[in-house]
Amino acid sequence: MTLMEMSVGFMGLVAGYALVSWLLNRGQARKPLGARPPPRDAPRDAPRDTSRDAREDWWTVLYLPANADLAAVKDSYRSLIAQYHPDKVAGMGPEIRAVAEVQSARINAAYEAAKRALRR
Repeated sequence: MTLMEMSVGFMGLVAGYALVSWLLNRGQARKPLGARPPPRDAPRDAPRDTSRDAREDWWTVLYLPANADLAAVKDSYRSLIAQYHPDKVAGMGPEIRAVAEVQSARINAAYEAAKRALRR
């Protein structure tokens, strides 16, 4: 077997491996690193439960450290809800109102989760 035949055979193996890998993975979307998989019993096209996410990381939503006390949580909640309350942005465009409604819902859910967690 010559060197040329060996290199052609090796390139054939590499091309075959690449083709098989592509065929096996072509229907699967790539997930970003650190992404959590959906619950096993949830349908694939189910909307995300943002209240569950806010309960898990209320300190992130409220821009606080995880060991914050209830007074700091209240202060942060009041300042954030003053910014994102839908009544504050009522005169702005519909896109901004929609974002404010989503953000205020996240802030309210995080505040409730923080109160529950800190009163234990």
